[in-house]
Amino acid sequence: MGKVTTVSHNTINDRHRIYLLRILCLFALCLPVVAPAQIRKGKPAKKKAEWVFLDHADELSYDQMKQPGVQIARGKVKFRFEDNTLDCDSAYFNQYMNTFQAFGHVRMHRATGNINLTCDRAAYNSMTHVFQARKGVVLTQPGNSLHCDSLDYNTTAHQANYFGHGVLRGSGSTVTSERGDYNTKSHDAHFTGKQVVLRSPEYNVTTPNLSYNTETKKGHVEGPSVIRTPNGEVIHTNNADFDGRTRSFATHGHSTVTSRERDIEGDNMDYNRSTGYGEGHGNVRVNDKQGGRIITGDNVKFRTGQVYKKGKPHNEIVEYEGQGHAKIIDKPGQRTIKGDYLSYNSRTKVGYGRGNVDYIDHKRKNAFLGDYVHYTELDAIAYGRAIVKDFSQGDTLFAHADTIKMKGKIENREIAGKTVADTIRTLYGIDNVRAYRTDVQAVCGLLVGCSRDSSMTLYQDPIVWNGSHQLVGDSIITYMNDSTIREAHVMGNAFSIEQLDDKVNYNQVSSKEMEGYFVDGKIRWGQATGNVLIIYYPVDDKDSSLIGLNYTTTDTMRVFMTPERKLQKIWMPKAEGTLYPMNQIPADRKQLRGFAWYDYIRPLDKNDLFRHVKKGGGNQQRQIRIAPPPLQYVDDGNTPQIAGRQTASTSTTSRDRRR
Repeated sequence: MGKVTTVSHNTINDRHRIYLLRILCLFALCLPVVAPAQIRKGKPAKKKAEWVFLDHADELSYDQMKQPGVQIARGKVKFRFEDNTLDCDSAYFNQYMNTFQAFGHVRMHRATGNINLTCDRAAYNSMTHVFQARKGVVLTQPGNSLHCDSLDYNTTAHQANYFGHGVLRGSGSTVTSERGDYNTKSHDAHFTGKQVVLRSPEYNVTTPNLSYNTETKKGHVEGPSVIRTPNGEVIHTNNADFDGRTRSFATHGHSTVTSRERDIEGDNMDYNRSTGYGEGHGNVRVNDKQGGRIITGDNVKFRTGQVYKKGKPHNEIVEYEGQGHAKIIDKPGQRTIKGDYLSYNSRTKVGYGRGNVDYIDHKRKNAFLGDYVHYTELDAIAYGRAIVKDFSQGDTLFAHADTIKMKGKIENREIAGKTVADTIRTLYGIDNVRAYRTDVQAVCGLLVGCSRDSSMTLYQDPIVWNGSHQLVGDSIITYMNDSTIREAHVMGNAFSIEQLDDKVNYNQVSSKEMEGYFVDGKIRWGQATGNVLIIYYPVDDKDSSLIGLNYTTTDTMRVFMTPERKLQKIWMPKAEGTLYPMNQIPADRKQLRGFAWYDYIRPLDKNDLFRHVKKGGGNQQRQIRIAPPPLQYVDDGNTPQIAGRQTASTSTTSRDRRR
């Protein structure tokens, strides 16, 4: 083995030169033969190799028997290849194959990207452009660094593939993984392994598969992954994108997001922590823990923000909307809202629903149903096949109107000797009002109910049915206890009809006004005043047959009933009457003036409320208007307005009585 000491790579002994000339001659002889054959066969040309230059070595030696064509360089070895320079303690350099192996304190610098790489040993092949670094590898460029055990760096593609434990740092982020690749030009990286961990000021991520860019801070995870934010949000997902700069993320496939403020789950979700805007698609469920609301739907959008409660800020959802089988459970308001589309703003306290809307107030035991519903903390309006349900009395009352509106205000009231703030609510049913409960049914043009005195007033041709009884008048007012009726008043052109069992004859009473008083929901006594006309069929107690027709006129009549609703006594101050036997009843005595039996208008069940029915023929029991309905101001933003004065039902009753 020969040995020569040099300070330059140009010092080569004669034997080496002769060997090199022989190789070049053989290469020259073969070239004209091989190259045309490759062209004829259409084979792709090989990638051009870059020359490797050995710029310096303290010692150069070679052993043609053991390592033909390889120079051994020692002491301050320097290489040049492409735009890279490399220093090391020693190296094997194959000048003919254009490759080298470097050992000891390997330091590579690349001008493109200002990249530096250090390791214990390395190898480079100019044909593949792959630089292999092993043991204690550190690759750095401005703002980024990669520490790993082993790395293969493609200098043309700028791609660094590492295996063994690796740590990539950049822009405040740190990624640890078993394997990965990093592009020094685009700064794109991909990491795999049992547990890839990303730690950054914006996100902490644990995943088996991570794609990440150290400059844009955008990333993508696949497989069972957990993403944590500084705000305490924890995302469990199998597929998601996240952005550290905008502090946003998007999940694909069913995922969950949990935090102190809210829990979210859905098939696909997007959320931006900077703007507070989020949305979910597919089986979405949002639990707003701070606001006490749960929102579900096929598609849900929301925006978070600070809401002050008792002087303290709370980060809760301030706006949300749901589409497709949407549902809102409002725990503080004790209400549930369902519909095809729902929206609510917790700051303005305004909500809106469209399409099969069902607004249920569990506290007050009533509900609104309609094609469209607007609501606030105190008010609500429903229109388009609208229904209000009252289930406070056990047996649910269903009422329909073209427009149903509820208005509320807070008043101070004396309750048990204490002044408390009480919410007074007024309910309006406008146009084609139809109500059904198993024990009572009603129709009218305008309905007004007030919680202050538990009253319900029917205007515009009101008709009320109870069993075989029908009651009409200019207006009908009822006063309720907690669950049963307390009083009933018919103001103006009052007409009471009872259909007998034979379905042919009717007991009838007409007067200016009527009153009825109830105990435990059963009438105990009633009174008719003002031009009272009576048709009554006495019944034989022995065989329940009709004795005849009693036609009576008086100014006032009082009737007292037993708890079993049997006639106990009748009181009249002065009366004129005639009893006609059944076979001698005059034709003009069978019906009082204005008689009409409106069984064809009567709601048959809760599903019969949307039917529009008008009175047939010329039968109208009213000649004058004693109690014209008060005109209400109804403004829902979409329906025409009815302008006029607003009069409570209690004041209207007093005015009617005076007249």
